[in-house]
Amino acid sequence: MSIHNDSLAGEVHYLVFLTVALDPNVEVFIVIGGDASAVLDALGDPTRREILLVLGEGEKSVNDIAERITHVGRTAVSSHLRVLRLAGVVSERREGRFRYYSVDPAPASQVVDFVASIYRSAVADLSNQASEAGASRDSDPTIISA
Repeated sequence: MSIHNDSLAGEVHYLVFLTVALDPNVEVFIVIGGDASAVLDALGDPTRREILLVLGEGEKSVNDIAERITHVGRTAVSSHLRVLRLAGVVSERREGRFRYYSVDPAPASQVVDFVASIYRSAVADLSNQASEAGASRDSDPTIISA
């Protein structure tokens, strides 16, 4: 499977290419856009994924997150949090001069639905190919099944 992003009319769309395992000449592609694209962009960066793992433990302040993500500075953590917030992946709560972040579970369902649709169609294709292979084997008298 390969994923390519492409800009169409100011929106990022992903073309997902699947090569069916039993027939490398068959390719399936799916185009997605809108909110799911923003979520996939946000999840595409390893630092943002690491931030999400920290937030998976519960709500944290920017300083709490920056203490755990040591390979970038606090300013970079804030920038990554902004991307995650704009994509709808995290929620922000302000308390005085502090900001607290937590994971927003709604976009996860978009990603799960997207990945499930990829595998659902790939599995259906494999199942159809296996059925066709079984039907041709049953009609061929030279093939003896045990």
